[in-house]
Amino acid sequence: MKKFILIYGPPGIGKTTVGRELQEELNNCMFLDVDNLWDINPFEVNNDNIQMVETNLEFMIENYSKNDSLDYLICVWVVQTKESFEFMKSISSMIDDRKLIRLTCGKEALKDRMISDNRPQINIDYSMYLQDKYIPLEDILVDTSNLTVKEIVSEIKEKI
Repeated sequence: MKKFILIYGPPGIGKTTVGRELQEELNNCMFLDVDNLWDINPFEVNNDNIQMVETNLEFMIENYSKNDSLDYLICVWVVQTKESFEFMKSISSMIDDRKLIRLTCGKEALKDRMISDNRPQINIDYSMYLQDKYIPLEDILVDTSNLTVKEIVSEIKEKI
């Protein structure tokens, strides 16, 4: 049975790192970082770009669902609005088994990670702001505060 795994949370929380590590541990697995669909210069969030990203994401998920050689699709994205979350739920509904996993951690742990990644202060401030804005949704919450990447992946594997 195909599985769709969305890993989301604020910038710097470890979505990409965890998603890539999880991909390494699962067979027949595709990885999609939605940020790559937003790799636009100059970056601008407008209706045309939103429509393009959503159409491309829907296309990728639909084609994954038709590919018999793949069992897992790991998708990582900030998903910072309820509308983005509802969009992901609606387009992933073509896959029967889907897991929506939100990574979280304490503010100090998040700040320390972003500083160690040499992230600019403006990005750190934005991530701190977003961390407080996530509302409880239909998801699996994984607190990464005191866990290694391997431990986070093990916890996710237990829940999928």
